[in-house]
Amino acid sequence: MYTRSFEENTFGQFLFGKYSGIIKEYNKRIKLNPQDEEAFFWRAVYKRKSGDKIGANEDFNKKIEINPNDVLAIKFRSYTKMDIGDNAGAMEDHNKIIEIDPKDTSALVNRAITKMALGDYKGAVEDCNRAIEIDSRKETAYVNRAAAKLALGDYAAVIEDSNKAIELNPQNRTAYINKALALLKLGNYIGVIENCSIIIDLNPKFADGYFIRGNAYNKLDNKKYALKDFKKARNLGYKY
Repeated sequence: MYTRSFEENTFGQFLFGKYSGIIKEYNKRIKLNPQDEEAFFWRAVYKRKSGDKIGANEDFNKKIEINPNDVLAIKFRSYTKMDIGDNAGAMEDHNKIIEIDPKDTSALVNRAITKMALGDYKGAVEDCNRAIEIDSRKETAYVNRAAAKLALGDYAAVIEDSNKAIELNPQNRTAYINKALALLKLGNYIGVIENCSIIIDLNPKFADGYFIRGNAYNKLDNKKYALKDFKKARNLGYKY
């Protein structure tokens, strides 16, 4: 009698997004071998995909307990900790990855994001600076440095970094948003409208684009278009 292999069972369920079935297969593996670090890692990945961030974090903990220097597992755990708001825990993981590999630009950018969540905007800028020194085409470093500089009120630098990110990826909505917010602070309302219109062209259901553009129209005393954008933002779920 033919018996389906573990790989066949999990791959078929993966194709149809049946993560609970894949998790059950890894449960069986772990029951047979409680030290199966690969099973803990992949069960964590699929728990995260299914929305069980707490369960994923526990499995990544187990994986790292078995193999403390597994950079990929530490990196995935840092993402999961960021998801659940454990910024202190995420920071520990970012630091560990950077200690192992000081040139890991993704870890530097992720640490910058976590620093912003903790209110350390200057520290975030420093980490993005380091990432850009290592890789001058690191798009996410420019985007997040712009976000940190926006919080610090350095609006000209926000525009410069956003322009660089857009040069690297013309589809980057966050770069346009950062730029639009900086232009709004500087009173360049036409520029805000132009940038938000690009965002809306990229994604017509992006509520923030309508809301920010509505603010610019309002500043220009174009109440008709401002109201239209505010209504659209509200209908798309924007929370005032």
